Amino acid sequence: HRRVKEGESAVQSRVMLLIAILLTSLMLHACSNENEAPDLLHPSGDGIEISDSENRNQEEPLQVYPDFSDYDAEFITSPVNDKVSAACITALGNSYLVIRQQDNTNDDVSYTPVCVFLHEKEKMCNLSWAPDGSKISYLEKTENSGGGGQYCKVSVYDPANTIKSETMVFWWDNLPAPTVEWFPDSDRLLIASSPIVIFSCSTGKSVWVSHDEPTWKDEYAADELDKCMEASLSPDGRHIVYELIGDKCIYLMLYDVETQKRCELGVLIMPIETSCAPEKPIWNDTSSVKWRDTTYRL
Repeated sequence: HRRVKEGESAVQSRVMLLIAILLTSLMLHACSNENEAPDLLHPSGDGIEISDSENRNQEEPLQVYPDFSDYDAEFITSPVNDKVSAACITALGNSYLVIRQQDNTNDDVSYTPVCVFLHEKEKMCNLSWAPDGSKISYLEKTENSGGGGQYCKVSVYDPANTIKSETMVFWWDNLPAPTVEWFPDSDRLLIASSPIVIFSCSTGKSVWVSHDEPTWKDEYAADELDKCMEASLSPDGRHIVYELIGDKCIYLMLYDVETQKRCELGVLIMPIETSCAPEKPIWNDTSSVKWRDTTYRL
């Protein structure tokens, strides 16, 4: 009888030990849940959390595009494919870079917006195709200067990515927009404004043409850089001519792309009271250029 009692006591002890272990485990699990970060992607309870992608979709509802066919007259055809064209369009208060493509077998036309600036009018302009049709450059307005002009950047779209020139150019309100000319290699761009630069798509770097690049990066000396506004690239891409407006003279300058050397090609003396508007030099061929009614040879 004593042995049975001892056996029952041992069983009761084991049961009490198991219960104690189970209670301790439950308490530890509850404490760990209190300190655990909530699962924002898979919430539970009365709170509702949204993942990043869902949040973006909620903030930016499905975009309703305008009828881009209303702007067919604004599209510029690719230099290598007359079935493809592009345009910078402002509609519904937004700005769009749109690719227009006609089907090769029928008259069906598709319009694809490849760059969109919401709630910004006339954000993009001055579209230009690369010679091989692989890229599109456009002028992207950034901010007003408060001094009669606007700062801009030249952006380049290609199917892989969009490249932005880090060189800021200036657009005076009373003058034409900065101009862009593609080099024959379809990689480099001549950007003519303040300053005049060569921008490379493959490297993302700019080389200054009209002036030496300043050591400071935050701002430019506008009173100096606005003296050159017009430039022209030779057909072979080896030389650039540009105007340099001084206090009493306007100089026609020649820039050698390979050596990065500048020299004076022509000069026009102005009367003191005369205010002369910029004028773009025009190449006759690779060795001669016409500027202000005079032809100059290299």
